[in-house]
This record gives sequence, C-alpha cells and structure tokens, in this order.
Amino acid sequence: MEKVCKYFITTATIILTIVVLAQNTRAIEWDSGLEIEDHKRMVVFIDGFNDDNQKAGLSKELVRAKVELQLRKNEISSNPISNLEDGYLYINVNIVGSAYNVDLEFKRKVAYYSKGRTYNAIASVWETGGTGTYGQDSSIILKNLSNLLDMFINDYLKANQKLKQ
Repeated sequence: MEKVCKYFITTATIILTIVVLAQNTRAIEWDSGLEIEDHKRMVVFIDGFNDDNQKAGLSKELVRAKVELQLRKNEISSNPISNLEDGYLYINVNIVGSAYNVDLEFKRKVAYYSKGRTYNAIASVWETGGTGTYGQDSSIILKNLSNLLDMFINDYLKANQKLKQ
C-alpha cells in the first residue's frame, strides 16, 4: 500500500509539473517582428546581381517587377520613401554557373539590452531562402522567389492582422 501511495504521489507531482510548465511556456508569446503601423507600404531592396544573372536573363528590374506585383496583389505598395526603421524587405538573388540562391529577409530596427544599457541595431527578424540549379531556365528562379514571397506575405499579413485587433 505504501509503495502504491508513493507511486501515485510521484506520478501526480510529475503530471502537475508538466502542466504548470506547459502553461508558463504558452504564456510567453513572442511577436514576429513583422508588426508595422503602416503595413500597407514597404521599402524593398534587391541585391546580389552579377554577370551570371545577366547571362541567365534575370535582371534586377525583372525581379523588382515580380516582387512589386506580388506585393500589390496583397494591397502592399513598394514605397522607397517609407521609414526604414519600420522595416524593409531585403531580397538577394545570386547565380553562379548553373546554381542559384534566393534569400528573403525582413529587416528592421531592434533594441536589445545588455548590462543595463539599451542598444539599437538593424536586424533580420524574418528570413527564408532557397538554393538549387536552374538549367538555364530563369523561370525556375522566379518561381522559387514567388513561393518565398508567398510565405513572407502570409506571415506579414497575419502579424499585422493581429495588430489591428
């Protein structure tokens, strides 16, 4: 009987501890870093172009047009006058030989604390990317970019929908 009682108390304590820890973990909800007061306007920087990009038929202008169109379809305008501290979308497209890399990052001003002092910096708060080969067909790169943009726009709109509430 004494063993059963100790087993029950130990099991109950473990279950109670797990429940308390799970509730405390859920209580800490981190923001995404995508929350913007004027989320309908965004600065877009496009980077990383070289001679291999030109050989592949992929220009900075073509990528910008693709990005801006996809943003506009979601009622977000590309606005080079917006406040950079509010955040900006950074897109890097690199081609080397038959390989490519696309990176998307949302960067913004952040504050962090160390030893009682506040520091400010520009940091990436959201990022994704893709790497592959494109077989001299730049539409493969544009399709990857489009998929990555869809992921970003979804998270961006979701974060700013919460902000409105």
